Amino acid sequence: MRFLNTLVSLFKLDLDDKLELEERNRILLSNLYNFLMFLIVFAEGIYALMTEVILYAGPLLLFSLLYLVNFLFLGRQSRSTYYRFFLLLMSYLSLGFFATFGGSSGLGAAWSLLFPLFVIPILGKHKGAVHSLTMLGIIAFAMFVLTAIIPGIQAISMSQKVIFAGLYISMFFVSYALQYISNEVILDKEKIMLNSQNISRTQDEHISRL
Repeated sequence: MRFLNTLVSLFKLDLDDKLELEERNRILLSNLYNFLMFLIVFAEGIYALMTEVILYAGPLLLFSLLYLVNFLFLGRQSRSTYYRFFLLLMSYLSLGFFATFGGSSGLGAAWSLLFPLFVIPILGKHKGAVHSLTMLGIIAFAMFVLTAIIPGIQAISMSQKVIFAGLYISMFFVSYALQYISNEVILDKEKIMLNSQNISRTQDEHISRL
């Protein structure tokens, strides 16, 4: 457990102590997701390079470089307005590429299942849900349209598309439900704190009157 705690703490990247706990957690998740996507895309790119599939290797290694630059530079600026925007943009591009071309390892669109798991807690329920459904639309367009008009792409069977859609929607609902529960727990704690403060204030006023 200590090892895991130390490992996760590496992604804090000297966050500003003045930030609220919720914002600090979102930045931590953003850094973790960014680095994870870098590892995935970089591994796919290296594998494509080793198997001499240059069509995949070039774009994937470029995407991995951009993820790394985003992580090392913008990720260290806790108040950067471009960090999450660039992270979302890179996710749309790289995961859309995987959904269209399948990736060098054959896993391809399966990496997209990570998207709602991270994006909903990072952006919140509403924005996270919008971006998750937008990603689903992009993947559907890639699988149903782009794979049919771009020559030389391995076709995806209808059963595989249905299975992937079911898995993605399941991940979306699980992520949304977990975020909803987390928000409710936080609200309940805040209500309890406010009630205890009000009770304490009332008792102090009553004692002062005596």
